Amino acid sequence: MTTLDTAKQAAARAAVDDHINSNIRIVGIGSGTTIIPALDRIAEMVKRDKLDLICVPTSFQVRTPSQK
Repeated sequence: MTTLDTAKQAAARAAVDDHINSNIRIVGIGSGTTIIPALDRIAEMVKRDKLDLICVPTSFQVRTPSQK
């Protein structure tokens, strides 16, 4: 993992930690280079804290499964 990848992962985790909590019910899921680590962190929090979130895709790229 490069320094840039590590920084992006840290930024994604920090953003999720700062904005997702038990008072949040609906989350818009966008796209970009930090979305995967952000989703991983959201999944951790949902499991750990038993959050009941509705995730709404806000971009075509997120809504459409990857064809890789």
